Amino acid sequence: MKRMTLALVSDCIFFMLCTFLTALAVIRFYVREGALAISLAVMTALAAGILCLLFMLRRREKLMESIAGKRALEKLAIFLATTDCESAAKLIADALNGTYVRGNCILTDRGHAYVLFRAEPLNADAIADILKDREHIFGTLYCNSCTPAAERLASRFGIEIVATAKIYAIMKSAGKLPECDIPEEKKNGLFKKIKGRFTRKLCPALFFSGLALLTFSMFTFYPVYYVVSGSILMLLSALSLLVGQSS
Repeated sequence: MKRMTLALVSDCIFFMLCTFLTALAVIRFYVREGALAISLAVMTALAAGILCLLFMLRRREKLMESIAGKRALEKLAIFLATTDCESAAKLIADALNGTYVRGNCILTDRGHAYVLFRAEPLNADAIADILKDREHIFGTLYCNSCTPAAERLASRFGIEIVATAKIYAIMKSAGKLPECDIPEEKKNGLFKKIKGRFTRKLCPALFFSGLALLTFSMFTFYPVYYVVSGSILMLLSALSLLVGQSS
C-alpha cells in the first residue's frame, strides 16, 4: 500500500472516466438497451482501470529504483571525494583484489592504476599531473567523473577512465561497498520555496494581467470575479517586487 498515492489513484479514476465515456459512445451504436450499454461500458472502464493501475505501479516502481540508484551513486561519490587519498585507494584495491602501492597508486591484474576522487569533475590538468609520474605507467584512472577535455587527453595516452557508476558495480559485486554515512541535503522550507518563485521578472506580467482584469470589471455584468482576481494579481505583483528586491 505504500506504493499507492493520491495522484496515482486520481490518474486511474480519470483514465477510467475517459474509457467509460468513450466505450459508452461506441457501444451505444451496437447496443440499443441503455442499461446493458452502461453495464458494458462500466466493465470496460474497470478492466482498463486495472490495467492502467498495474502499468503505472510498474512504471513508478522502476522510477523509484532509478532514483534510489542515483542517490546511492551520489552518496558513494561524495564519500570517496571526502575520504583521504590513501583510504580511497585501498578501498578500490580491495574491491579489485589488487594491491595498494603508495599515494594514489594501486596495482591490479591489469597493471598500475591511479585513484583520484574529487567533488568536481577532473580537468585536463589533473590528467597531465598523472602523466608526469615517470615511475609508473597508468592504464586506468578511477575517479568520480572527468570533463570532456580530460577524457580526450586520457584517451590519447591510453588511460581508461572508470567512473562512479562502474566503481559502484565493482564494489557491489565484490561485496565491498562502504557504509556511506553522508548527511542528507537540507530541503528548503515552504517559505523559501514560495520566495524562490517570486522574482522581479514576474512583476510586469502580474501587474498587466491584474490591470486588464480590473479594467474588464468596469464593462461586465459580474464584476466581482474580475475585481477579486485582478486585486490578487496586483498584490502578487507588488509582493514579487518586494521579495525579489536585490541588494
